[in-house]
Amino acid sequence: MLIFTLLTACNPQDAVMTDSHWFTWIAANSSNITKNDVLTYMQDDVSQHPEGAPSVHTFECSGRGWNRFQNRWDPGYLGPEDGSNPENITGGNCVCGEEGYPACDALDETTRPVLAECTDIQAAEFYTFLQNDGYYLLSQELESWRTEALINGEGDVQLTVHHALPEGEDFRFHFSIKPNFQPTHCTTDEDGNAKVEYVDGADWLSQWSEDEDGYTIYYLNAGSYQLDPSDATPWYTITDWSAGFGYARFAGEEFTSIATAYGNYDNDEADNFMYASNRSEPDYDAYNATIATLNESSERWEAEMTQTAMASLDGTPYFEHKVEDNLWRPINSTNTGFDGWFEIHSSWVRIKDGATFEVDSPLEGDFQIAYQALESNSRILVRGSFSIEALREDPWAYPILENDKRLENETDFCGGATLGN
Repeated sequence: MLIFTLLTACNPQDAVMTDSHWFTWIAANSSNITKNDVLTYMQDDVSQHPEGAPSVHTFECSGRGWNRFQNRWDPGYLGPEDGSNPENITGGNCVCGEEGYPACDALDETTRPVLAECTDIQAAEFYTFLQNDGYYLLSQELESWRTEALINGEGDVQLTVHHALPEGEDFRFHFSIKPNFQPTHCTTDEDGNAKVEYVDGADWLSQWSEDEDGYTIYYLNAGSYQLDPSDATPWYTITDWSAGFGYARFAGEEFTSIATAYGNYDNDEADNFMYASNRSEPDYDAYNATIATLNESSERWEAEMTQTAMASLDGTPYFEHKVEDNLWRPINSTNTGFDGWFEIHSSWVRIKDGATFEVDSPLEGDFQIAYQALESNSRILVRGSFSIEALREDPWAYPILENDKRLENETDFCGGATLGN
């Protein structure tokens, strides 16, 4: 009994994960997972995979293949070398009717892997990563062996989920959200008195969540930036405008959540903000038309993930975009700021309405998070739902230094004014 108690104490299960699945695209020639021979079963015959291993599919649409000038396969080539056309490989360099490829000689056309399989990958517009390397796609239903749901010292909610991999490796993903995310700023009223207002005049969470049907959505937008159209320099968002962030580690590779993609998407350099050189006279009809076009494009880009990159299960897509048009934000005279820009999101957490975000309180929601590796071209997608019986207090929590210093120096934010007063 003591041993059982110790084991369960070391492996908390704060959250129940349901309808959850993960997809990992490992870049064969830049990921340290393949370089260090970790998870070596990726390169083996699928029939030889250890029990409980993820399914594996190989993409080879990077242009690597048989080098007829050097009479050898290109370094890093992942396609079939024996002329076979296994179902778990997309691409390869055996071209029907073309001589000089040793693996293709004496094979009939029905068994030859052909470059035509890569057509959709090469035609991708938004998610082009499969063009740049060979990839191993690993996919599996999420079965958590450890989950930790905490409220940290800053009041953020954090959920970390661990999933066991073969070879004694671990896959864990994490997200943090600000429950009381509320960008505000200090200004003055008509009498010169200090007052606190919402940035852009409204509660961002309420605006984002208008169409979420009983959920509040938190976009994992930390690290977002826009490109100044005048000189293409990045304009980074400030910390107070970040609603959430995600981190993951797959075996020995580290990932962070993919932040918001901002853009005008109309390809009109002269009038790319609300279709107006004079921003005091925006053309809303043209802007609304572009919103409709962007939503159509967004669906096409989703297909690049769900169909081309195979982020789907039995025909059910496991990836989508959420587009924010920012029409609710007031127009200003500068190019910086979110008005006149579209937002395309691929990473978010939704919390079911009614949550109190307190220690020992329950929490329920769902999520979709796309991650990009820090040091390679690898990607991760995780999607599912969670139910937390009781949030725990972070045992390593620390006080918020800013609040302590303001109290110590009697420098209240905005002179002590509060939102709405």
